Amino acid sequence: ETKPYALLFIGCLLIAPSVLTLFKSVWKIIFKDSKTPSTQTFIWVVLVESLVALGSAVLTLVAMPKFDILTNVMLLNGIGMLSAIMQVIASAIARGKKRFTATSALSVVLLTAGYIFFAFNYIYCPQWQEDSTRREMVLLVGLAIGGAFLVSLNWWENYAMLFKITFFQNTIRDIKRSRNLVSILSSVVRIAVISTVLGAYVKLSDQDWSSVLSVTSTTKTLVLSLFAIQVISSALCRWMAVVACKMHAVRRSFVLPMIMVSPTALAAFILAIWIPFLNSSSSDNVNSTFATSFATYCSNFSSINGSGLGVMKLLVTDLTHGVCNRVASLEGNVIGYVLLSLSLFSWWIGLMLCTLYIWFLSMHRIERTKQLFVRNLYEAVCIDQSMLLNTRFEVVSPQREKDKMTIYLCATMWHETKDEMLKMIISMFRLDRFRPKKNKFNDVAFESHIFFDDAFKQKDNKRSVNEYAETLAEVIKEIMYLYFLLGWKLNRPFHQMYEEKEEGLNNIEDRLKNTYILALDGDTDFQPSAVMLLVDRLRLYPEVGAACGRIHPTGTGPMVWYQKFEYAVGHWLQKTAEHVFGCVLCSPGCFSLFRAAALMDDNVMKRYTTKPTEASHYVQYDQGEDRWLCTLLLQQGWRVEYNAASDSYTNAPQEFKEFYNQRRRWGPSTMANTLDLLASGSLTSQRNKSISKPYILYQIISMAASILGPATVCLMIADANIGLVLAVIPPVFYIIICYCTKSDTQITIAAVLSVIYAFLMTATLLGIIADMVIENTFMTPSGLFFIGIMAMYVITALLHPHEWQLIICGFLYVICIPSGYLLLAIYSMVNMNNVSWGTRETGTQGAAASTMTQEKSVKCQKMLKFCSYNLEIQVNQEVKVMNAPPPVASVAPTVRDTLKRITYSLEINSVYYQLNGLDYCKILGFFSYQNYWHNLIKEWITVTIKIPKVFVNGTVDPDGKLFIDPIGLMFLVGFATLLAIQFFAMLWHRIQTLIHFIAYNGTEAAVNRRAMKRHQAMPSDEHVI
Repeated sequence: ETKPYALLFIGCLLIAPSVLTLFKSVWKIIFKDSKTPSTQTFIWVVLVESLVALGSAVLTLVAMPKFDILTNVMLLNGIGMLSAIMQVIASAIARGKKRFTATSALSVVLLTAGYIFFAFNYIYCPQWQEDSTRREMVLLVGLAIGGAFLVSLNWWENYAMLFKITFFQNTIRDIKRSRNLVSILSSVVRIAVISTVLGAYVKLSDQDWSSVLSVTSTTKTLVLSLFAIQVISSALCRWMAVVACKMHAVRRSFVLPMIMVSPTALAAFILAIWIPFLNSSSSDNVNSTFATSFATYCSNFSSINGSGLGVMKLLVTDLTHGVCNRVASLEGNVIGYVLLSLSLFSWWIGLMLCTLYIWFLSMHRIERTKQLFVRNLYEAVCIDQSMLLNTRFEVVSPQREKDKMTIYLCATMWHETKDEMLKMIISMFRLDRFRPKKNKFNDVAFESHIFFDDAFKQKDNKRSVNEYAETLAEVIKEIMYLYFLLGWKLNRPFHQMYEEKEEGLNNIEDRLKNTYILALDGDTDFQPSAVMLLVDRLRLYPEVGAACGRIHPTGTGPMVWYQKFEYAVGHWLQKTAEHVFGCVLCSPGCFSLFRAAALMDDNVMKRYTTKPTEASHYVQYDQGEDRWLCTLLLQQGWRVEYNAASDSYTNAPQEFKEFYNQRRRWGPSTMANTLDLLASGSLTSQRNKSISKPYILYQIISMAASILGPATVCLMIADANIGLVLAVIPPVFYIIICYCTKSDTQITIAAVLSVIYAFLMTATLLGIIADMVIENTFMTPSGLFFIGIMAMYVITALLHPHEWQLIICGFLYVICIPSGYLLLAIYSMVNMNNVSWGTRETGTQGAAASTMTQEKSVKCQKMLKFCSYNLEIQVNQEVKVMNAPPPVASVAPTVRDTLKRITYSLEINSVYYQLNGLDYCKILGFFSYQNYWHNLIKEWITVTIKIPKVFVNGTVDPDGKLFIDPIGLMFLVGFATLLAIQFFAMLWHRIQTLIHFIAYNGTEAAVNRRAMKRHQAMPSDEHVI
């Protein structure tokens, strides 16, 4: 009576992988682009998936319930028949070594023998009383063998490309191109076919669906428990198998456990029957043979004795009944037991030989899932066999040399100190010593370049290097001497061999794809492992144009502590969310790896090298050149990724003034580039498959939250109407100060206001805690948000074991929110017309310059006060050229120079007025939005929502009421939602980072691992030579 109920959930179990794959494919289509398959591919996929789903449904729903559990466990090992046959053919026609030809042929023989033993065991060994029963068993055996063969069609892709058949090659290429839509089609076809077979079988077997509604609670508990366990365990098994392969633990953590699943399950079932049988035999004290004793035990068996077993008792009882029925049908026929054992053994050994190639599978450091396994779908009823057979089959081909990689290290220097230069130079030479010498796949050629800005000074009317360039020369001499003593003599033979070797890359496109540029700042410190982890991302994904790692600010003082937590939160949550849901918008120029082919793509380098001609160009191009370059890459269709395991260290501003000037550049540039990307969102989403419409919506919401940040800070500090008025006074006062005073005065007043706001934020936090204590509950908007954000940050920090101590800096970050999101925003917007660099600036070099040069330099400084430093350099160089005019035709050059000076003056004045106009327009729009948001909340503050008062223990106060104001609602719904999205993205990214890190650590040489451990144990702020 309960059979339709059990069949229903078996059918649900069969379609569970299809449902999961359907959801996953729809998710990918939402966030990424996908091509449409051709008509030929559509028809072929529908045909194959229909046959596979038919075989799976017939085998599981119709045939297997008629056999005993021991046979069913090992019967599933026979689904590798077609794979074994294809392996024999593929190995026979392969040009390389035929390593697996004999084992594959033996696998075919054993699997065929297993089916023969199985058929004889069930058709001829039992003493059936009626011919109709025998015919029914012949039909069931035929359905089982046919269903298993149809299921083996599932992995046709694994071997079809090995045959030089145009149809198969074109179809597989089209499937790879449109994988997401093909997965959706496969899932829908399987769900439809399995549902049809299930419904037809119940009707044809004279069963009634109405019995599903009348099952007992015990049956429901048993079936639902088994269903949940099977679905969850199968999904986890598939995911863990993929992780094991990516971590290069294929043999010990994938093949061996999967091979041992069937015999282990068989042994567990036998023990589940054997132990109660032994207990029964010892209590009865019957002296008889095993066959007689077990037959007596089966005839007297009703259920397992024991209380508290629950579902396990029902399972063991049903298992024993199935085996006892099979024993009764054999009636002591020893041949039946022999055939059963031979079939089980043949199937298992046949599957082992069929998947023997996995033991010798050669993989790169980290592979994509589609490169490891043929299909996204797995078979729920035979997860172990399907995962083994789904692993890609690679016939060993003649070894060919891997493409070499070239990495250009491009570092920029300006006014770095000797210690900062020392860090970067040491990192360069450390990377050169790291170059692998045995593993051809990791053979990398490094070439370092240092671009020095402001390296000269004027002395005695001549140009000479300044003290910064001299310091760099001293550092290089020190490092070169150390490098010669420690490494050059030992590594020289390898260098000679490498230089004499003929270069194998003749195609310029291939060379660009394998040439990378490592962008560095003059004070960047990094380990070779950080570079190689970025190289893995670019090598693994051809569509990745740039990759960045985790940037750690170094230094001492409160400003550095603030930036440590700011950098940590930005990388932990924001960058991971961008990486998971779309693309990273900015790959920092202090440590990023770029693909040469991406930089040389259309509209990337050409636009990047375009000089700014409009006011908005100075803000977007010059103030954040790394973000501008990434914007061009994204718009051209390239992907930018983030690898959290790639660590680098750079000096952070330690003074308040330097910090504000740095962020004065970053803030408007970030907003300008993001708005540019959002404005071209429709076109960018068509070109870039990693940028989808939902991701653009996420960026729009994030940008809106950033724009409304200053007004939100005011609302966070205020509490009522009078509080709103008082909260607006300091920002308005600071706006007036910014318009009426110089930059240094603005920063000084900002520092004073930051201290005052820090005390106000401390009072606000204490007020939130006091409200929770007074109300005796945290079930308030502010309480929930406060506890939720604290819990999220703590969990996030704990998931980053090497950085968990940064949570201590979180308190300083919180109380400085008004300074970072209110005062800094005002300072950046008001001073948008100042496009100077702002950091590491010094006075004019060269006191012995000529009087005319000095006067013109002063004039240039005055004219270019609101312009960029690069234009100032160009004007100075022009003056120097005028000091040595040619003796002939001296009038014409003078006229040309005069015209050039006039032209430059006109361009400078034009840019100056454009920047002021841009300044006024942007500020007017920016503060208009703040005012609109402020007034909107001010009107809503009179509106409240009553909610029941809930205590910590979960009880509800019937008389107590709490009121939700719009401010708390805004925090709870808006920012909490964004943070929750970023938090879940961080969890997924941490798993992927762990997989990559373990795979890297397991494939690197022992000496490199020891060096990496020493680096991790070394303090980040102290470097000893």
